[in-house]
Amino acid sequence: MRDNPYVGPRPYTRREQRRFYGRSREARELISLIMAERVVLFYAPSGAGKTSLLNAAVLPALANEGFDVLPTTRVGSDLPPGVSPAEVSNVFVFSALLGLVDDDYPVETLTDETLLSFLRRHCPDEEAIEEDEDHLPLLVFDQFEEIFTTHRDRWREIEGFFEQVRDALRGMPSLGVVFAMREDYVAELDPYAHLLPRRLRARFRMERLDVRGALEAVREPARTAGCPFEPDAAERLVNDLRRVREERPGLGTTEFLGPYVEPVQLQVVCYRLWENLPEQEDNLIQWEDVERHGDVDRALIGFYEEALERCVRETGVSEYALRRWFGERLITPMQTRGLVLRGEKETGGLPNAAVDVLEARHIIRADRRAGARWYELSHDRMVGPILRSNREWEQRLALRYPWRPVARQWARTYDDTLLYQGAALQEALDWARRNPEQLLPHEREFLEASQKAERSRARVRKWRIFGVVMAVLLIVLLAVTNMVAVNAWHSALSRTWASDSIRFRSVDRRRSLILAQMALEEADTVDAEIALRQAIIDFYPPTVLTAPDVDHICNVAYSPD
Repeated sequence: MRDNPYVGPRPYTRREQRRFYGRSREARELISLIMAERVVLFYAPSGAGKTSLLNAAVLPALANEGFDVLPTTRVGSDLPPGVSPAEVSNVFVFSALLGLVDDDYPVETLTDETLLSFLRRHCPDEEAIEEDEDHLPLLVFDQFEEIFTTHRDRWREIEGFFEQVRDALRGMPSLGVVFAMREDYVAELDPYAHLLPRRLRARFRMERLDVRGALEAVREPARTAGCPFEPDAAERLVNDLRRVREERPGLGTTEFLGPYVEPVQLQVVCYRLWENLPEQEDNLIQWEDVERHGDVDRALIGFYEEALERCVRETGVSEYALRRWFGERLITPMQTRGLVLRGEKETGGLPNAAVDVLEARHIIRADRRAGARWYELSHDRMVGPILRSNREWEQRLALRYPWRPVARQWARTYDDTLLYQGAALQEALDWARRNPEQLLPHEREFLEASQKAERSRARVRKWRIFGVVMAVLLIVLLAVTNMVAVNAWHSALSRTWASDSIRFRSVDRRRSLILAQMALEEADTVDAEIALRQAIIDFYPPTVLTAPDVDHICNVAYSPD
């Protein structure tokens, strides 16, 4: 449908105050506290909606009350191009001033500016404020935990920042200041609380969105957009979002309805539902519409996958490593939320830079325990969608890389018939070399076993080829040897018969001729040829023609024998 009244996973802006619902009590109490106190600490759990409450409810209301609400600023911004860190006397003050000026402001003039000097030049003077008691300046620091999480190498300047806030409050009695931050960093303010009025005792804590607020946040935007929820549909949607899984000893995993709903998840689901709804004639969202167009699991899967895509793009950590981290570290074998301790550089094997991106996307939340920082999924309701998304992703990978499920099966059975070989193995090895960080231990073992088997098969093939060649050579050698032996035998027999032919020359010329012919037929040896010539000469002696017979010779023929 057109004109989506939900904002999705991002915070509300000041222009969207008419769409903001579910926090009316918190808005009233925080507004009253800010009007009564000069310095207010506003804190809440990560993802509870602090920025949205300020932008869409508190600050517009204070502006209507006559406050001069300055642009919301932060203290953790990076230095702009052209500004050297050495030029900035206090990086946190400089960062805050950057958020208070326009884009075309010459930022290099802010390097030595103090908070008091800047505010005095850009806010109404105190005498004018005292005369009409209007335009009271209000300075709001959002995401104030950044003073402890950014620019860590300049931590000594934190105290100087609070001293400048103190000086600004003293120099401008009409100034009000609001610090908005995550509750897990509140304790780190204690060393600096003495620098602020009343030691920063004016504090307001906002809890996560309860059931009443969640129902209002679901129903009212749709109602004002002209397509309200059926009462039962909104309640069932909220109940689906607050489902909690818990592992109990002896009872296994149980599921129940928790007291809170994650605002980000609620906005994601409602935003996607509205986007998928067709234009309707009855203008009423029923539960069937929610089931058909607003699948909660599918919406949360999209939320999860968008967070992964953002993390991959900003940190370079592979999607495979991220999904594995969620599936193995943040979700227990009983499919409940697990806790992961943050280390100096990594959290459960994942670089802290990636963890920070995921936390900023509200897919995980931090919890401080005994001075350490632990991470868990933002809500139990995310467990099922994450596991489902990971399974679908692995199925898609199996189609692209079929060797990976085969490797998993081999790791369970160690069936060597599953090992890869040839071109398929080479393709898998090429992928492993390009993506070493995505290779699981059992996959590496599978590829190593496949390579070992391939080398073994190669050795067997070489030995087989060698055996065949040697056999052929042996056969040839035997054939040649046999031929030589046969020829030698025939030659010897030929010589024997030739010798016998010579021996019978004077005894039996006919037999001598036959033996000589047999010797030549047995083998064409020199002895056989000589014996045959002698036998022929002996058998056909030459005739001497006398003179009287010459006249009777008509023709003479010579035989080469």
